[in-house]
Amino acid sequence: MFHFYRGAEEYGPFIGDWDEFVQMWLDGWIGSGDWRRVVPEWLAYARSCKQNDRRILCLSYESLVREPIKCVDRLRKFLIPHRSLDPEVAEAIGEHTTFERMRDNPQTNYEDMNGFASDFKFIRQGKISLQLNSIANELMINPSRFSFLSRPFC
Repeated sequence: MFHFYRGAEEYGPFIGDWDEFVQMWLDGWIGSGDWRRVVPEWLAYARSCKQNDRRILCLSYESLVREPIKCVDRLRKFLIPHRSLDPEVAEAIGEHTTFERMRDNPQTNYEDMNGFASDFKFIRQGKISLQLNSIANELMINPSRFSFLSRPFC
Protein backbone atom coordinates (compact mmCIF):
# COMPACT_ATOMS: atom_id res chain seq x y z
CA MET A 1 0.00 0.00 0.00
CA PHE A 2 2.91 2.34 0.75
CA HIS A 3 4.20 2.17 -2.83
CA PHE A 4 0.68 2.52 -4.25
CA TYR A 5 0.21 5.77 -2.32
CA ARG A 6 3.61 6.98 -3.47
CA GLY A 7 2.59 6.46 -7.10
CA ALA A 8 -1.09 7.42 -7.09
CA GLU A 9 -1.52 11.05 -8.12
CA GLU A 10 -4.94 11.11 -6.43
CA TYR A 11 -3.17 10.80 -3.07
CA GLY A 12 -0.62 13.50 -3.64
CA PRO A 13 1.33 11.36 -4.48
CA PHE A 14 2.47 10.60 -0.94
CA ILE A 15 6.02 11.92 -0.42
CA GLY A 16 6.64 10.87 3.18
CA ASP A 17 8.84 8.01 4.29
CA TRP A 18 7.85 4.51 5.41
CA ASP A 19 7.76 5.42 9.12
CA GLU A 20 5.41 8.34 8.50
CA PHE A 21 3.14 6.21 6.32
CA VAL A 22 2.94 3.39 8.89
CA GLN A 23 2.10 5.86 11.64
CA MET A 24 -0.62 7.46 9.49
CA TRP A 25 -1.95 3.99 8.68
CA LEU A 26 -2.02 2.96 12.35
CA ASP A 27 -3.78 6.23 13.22
CA GLY A 28 -6.47 5.61 10.56
CA TRP A 29 -5.48 8.41 8.16
CA ILE A 30 -5.02 6.25 5.06
CA GLY A 31 -7.91 5.97 2.59
CA SER A 32 -10.35 3.02 2.73
CA GLY A 33 -10.53 3.16 6.51
CA ASP A 34 -8.63 1.38 9.22
CA TRP A 35 -7.33 -1.77 7.54
CA ARG A 36 -7.25 -3.62 10.86
CA ARG A 37 -11.01 -3.08 11.19
CA VAL A 38 -12.17 -3.12 7.56
CA VAL A 39 -10.42 -6.32 6.42
CA PRO A 40 -11.68 -8.55 9.26
CA GLU A 41 -15.22 -7.20 8.66
CA TRP A 42 -15.04 -8.11 4.96
CA LEU A 43 -13.60 -11.53 5.78
CA ALA A 44 -16.41 -12.21 8.25
CA TYR A 45 -18.93 -11.21 5.57
CA ALA A 46 -17.20 -13.42 2.99
CA ARG A 47 -17.33 -16.43 5.32
CA SER A 48 -20.99 -15.92 6.21
CA CYS A 49 -22.42 -15.14 2.77
CA LYS A 50 -23.84 -18.15 0.96
CA GLN A 51 -25.86 -16.41 -1.78
CA ASN A 52 -24.25 -16.98 -5.19
CA ASP A 53 -24.62 -13.37 -6.28
CA ARG A 54 -22.97 -12.04 -3.11
CA ARG A 55 -20.11 -14.45 -2.50
CA ILE A 56 -16.57 -13.15 -2.05
CA LEU A 57 -13.40 -15.15 -2.60
CA CYS A 58 -10.56 -14.10 -0.37
CA LEU A 59 -7.01 -15.00 -1.37
CA SER A 60 -4.13 -13.63 0.63
CA TYR A 61 -1.04 -12.22 -1.02
CA GLU A 62 1.02 -14.71 0.97
CA SER A 63 -0.99 -17.70 -0.26
CA LEU A 64 -0.71 -16.48 -3.86
CA VAL A 65 3.07 -16.48 -3.49
CA ARG A 66 3.45 -19.67 -1.44
CA GLU A 67 0.72 -21.87 -2.94
CA PRO A 68 -0.25 -20.62 -6.41
CA ILE A 69 -1.73 -23.93 -7.61
CA LYS A 70 -3.91 -24.19 -4.51
CA CYS A 71 -5.13 -20.64 -5.20
CA VAL A 72 -5.90 -21.55 -8.82
CA ASP A 73 -8.01 -24.46 -7.55
CA ARG A 74 -9.79 -22.24 -5.01
CA LEU A 75 -10.60 -19.79 -7.80
CA ARG A 76 -11.88 -22.63 -10.00
CA LYS A 77 -14.10 -23.93 -7.18
CA PHE A 78 -15.41 -20.41 -6.63
CA LEU A 79 -16.17 -19.65 -10.29
CA ILE A 80 -17.09 -23.08 -11.69
CA PRO A 81 -17.55 -25.53 -8.82
CA HIS A 82 -19.22 -28.13 -11.06
CA ARG A 83 -16.18 -28.52 -13.35
CA SER A 84 -12.71 -29.91 -12.82
CA LEU A 85 -9.42 -28.49 -14.05
CA ASP A 86 -6.73 -30.58 -15.65
CA PRO A 87 -3.61 -30.52 -13.40
CA GLU A 88 -1.43 -29.42 -16.35
CA VAL A 89 -3.73 -26.46 -16.98
CA ALA A 90 -3.65 -25.49 -13.29
CA GLU A 91 0.15 -25.72 -13.36
CA ALA A 92 0.32 -23.52 -16.49
CA ILE A 93 -1.98 -20.92 -14.91
CA GLY A 94 0.14 -20.95 -11.76
CA GLU A 95 3.30 -20.47 -13.83
CA HIS A 96 1.87 -17.64 -15.96
CA THR A 97 0.58 -15.76 -12.92
CA THR A 98 3.77 -15.69 -10.86
CA PHE A 99 4.89 -12.19 -9.95
CA GLU A 100 8.07 -12.64 -11.96
CA ARG A 101 6.15 -13.55 -15.13
CA MET A 102 3.55 -10.83 -14.68
CA ARG A 103 6.19 -8.20 -13.86
CA ASP A 104 7.97 -8.97 -17.14
CA ASN A 105 4.75 -9.00 -19.20
CA PRO A 106 3.64 -5.58 -20.51
CA GLN A 107 0.05 -6.86 -20.72
CA THR A 108 -0.07 -7.28 -16.93
CA ASN A 109 2.54 -4.79 -15.69
CA TYR A 110 1.16 -1.60 -17.15
CA GLU A 111 3.25 1.42 -17.98
CA ASP A 112 1.94 4.95 -18.47
CA MET A 113 -1.18 4.36 -16.37
CA ASN A 114 -3.43 7.39 -16.06
CA GLY A 115 -3.43 8.77 -12.54
CA PHE A 116 -0.03 7.39 -11.53
CA ALA A 117 3.46 8.86 -11.42
CA SER A 118 5.55 8.11 -14.51
CA ASP A 119 7.97 5.86 -12.60
CA PHE A 120 5.22 3.84 -10.87
CA LYS A 121 5.58 0.04 -11.10
CA PHE A 122 2.21 -1.71 -11.06
CA ILE A 123 3.80 -5.06 -10.16
CA ARG A 124 6.84 -4.70 -7.98
CA GLN A 125 8.81 -7.42 -6.19
CA GLY A 126 6.28 -10.12 -5.37
CA LYS A 127 7.96 -10.77 -2.03
CA ILE A 128 6.19 -11.43 1.26
CA SER A 129 6.99 -10.16 4.76
CA LEU A 130 9.18 -7.30 3.51
CA GLN A 131 7.09 -4.86 5.55
CA LEU A 132 8.32 -6.56 8.72
CA ASN A 133 11.90 -5.69 7.75
CA SER A 134 10.97 -2.07 7.02
CA ILE A 135 9.28 -1.02 10.27
CA ALA A 136 11.66 1.23 12.15
CA ASN A 137 12.80 0.44 15.70
CA GLU A 138 10.93 3.37 17.21
CA LEU A 139 7.66 1.93 15.88
CA MET A 140 8.47 -1.43 17.45
CA ILE A 141 8.49 -0.01 20.99
CA ASN A 142 4.92 -1.27 21.31
CA PRO A 143 4.98 -4.63 19.45
CA SER A 144 1.32 -5.36 20.23
CA ARG A 145 0.42 -2.64 17.71
CA PHE A 146 1.94 -4.79 14.97
CA SER A 147 0.84 -8.26 16.06
CA PHE A 148 -1.80 -8.30 13.31
CA LEU A 149 0.95 -8.44 10.66
CA SER A 150 1.78 -12.04 11.50
CA ARG A 151 -1.84 -13.31 11.57
CA PRO A 152 -3.21 -15.04 8.47
CA PHE A 153 -6.41 -13.34 7.33
CA CYS A 154 -7.61 -15.52 4.46
